Amino acid sequence: MESYGDLLNTNKVILDDGNYGFWKSRMKSIIGGIDRLAWKAVLEKWEEPTIKDEKGSGIAKPEEDWTEDEMKKSKYNSRALTAIHCSVGRKQFELIQGCETVKEAWDILQVQYEGTTKVHSSRKDMLVSRFENLRMEEHESISDFSSKISTLAQEAVTLGKKYKDQKLVKKFLRCLPTKFMAYKTALCESTTLKI
Repeated sequence: MESYGDLLNTNKVILDDGNYGFWKSRMKSIIGGIDRLAWKAVLEKWEEPTIKDEKGSGIAKPEEDWTEDEMKKSKYNSRALTAIHCSVGRKQFELIQGCETVKEAWDILQVQYEGTTKVHSSRKDMLVSRFENLRMEEHESISDFSSKISTLAQEAVTLGKKYKDQKLVKKFLRCLPTKFMAYKTALCESTTLKI
C-alpha cells in the first residue's frame, strides 16, 4: 500500500483555470485514497473539539484530552487539506490559504470554478448544448471523436449530469460520417439500437 506522501507525490495534478473538472475528479480519488475519513472531512466540516467551561460556554478542548476518534478526524482533515494545498497553483492557494478545514478550501474552490447554483446550472446547460451540437469531422479518427464524447460526458458528471451509455453510443453512431455507413448499419443490425 502506498504511503500518504507517495500518494500525493505520484498522483500530482495541479489546478489551473482550464482543468477544474479533471482536478476535482482526481482529488476525489486522491483524498479518498488517503482514507475514507479524509473524504468525509471534505463533505462534513471538521470542527475542533470543545468542552464546557465553568460558565457553560464552549471552549477549545486541550489537545492532550482529545479522544482517539477526535485525533483521527483532525489528522484526516489536515491530510486532505494538505493534499489540496499541494495540488493548486499560487493563485488558487491565495484563495484558500487561511482555511483551517478541508471543507472550507474545497467549497471556496468549487464556487470559484463552478460558480453559484445559478452559474452551475448555466454551465450544465452550456455543456448539454455542446454535447448536442458535437459532430465528427471528416478528417477525425474514430478514437479522437470517441475521446471527445467521453470528455464531455465526464465533464457533465462533475457538474452533476450523467449520460447513460446508450445515449452516448447513439450520439456516437449518429455522428459518424458517411464513409463509416457500413459499420454503422452493421452495428445497428447486430444490436437493438435505433438511431
